[in-house]
Amino acid sequence: MDPFDAVILAGGRSSRMGGRDKSAESVGDTSLLERAFLAASEADRIVLVGPSRSFESHAIQVAEDPPGGGPVAGIAAALPQLAAERVVVLACDMPFVDAAYVRSLLAALEGDVVCGVDGDGRVQYLPCVFSLGPLLQRLSGTQVHGAPLRSLFEGMDVTLIPDGGIAVDCDTPEELEAARRAVEVRDL
Repeated sequence: MDPFDAVILAGGRSSRMGGRDKSAESVGDTSLLERAFLAASEADRIVLVGPSRSFESHAIQVAEDPPGGGPVAGIAAALPQLAAERVVVLACDMPFVDAAYVRSLLAALEGDVVCGVDGDGRVQYLPCVFSLGPLLQRLSGTQVHGAPLRSLFEGMDVTLIPDGGIAVDCDTPEELEAARRAVEVRDL
């Protein structure tokens, strides 16, 4: 497999989760952050964006400045650490994203970026894979703090692949509980 770097976004305020660190929440026997690391396990370099955390990994830790700038600011904060021509971007709150799905995104990259589309036709911007050059160009001179993630895709050559229902995130306690139930059923 050609080299790629991975960015794991784990710096959100988790306001819909009552402010608790959702990356530490478990689905099955594994924390959401650990699940993101497993999905990115084939990367040459992993950059974790967010507050400093203690964990067993070779990941490079960075934070957006100022903190709480959102996913575009997080991606921009990771850029100086990236070297590979392909960059996988994952959120730490997606319990069903795995290394196989990351490989499918990497295999589908033909233009500037590839991401999923769900069964209802909604684009799922995360996880995604960017070509580094177009990403650098798109972020050059862009106001990143508070920018919505979808704005990063504007004007880019975007490839969409079916996500198979895998790009589910856990933004609320109800979504987290639904993910836990789904994992329990799947493990039976």
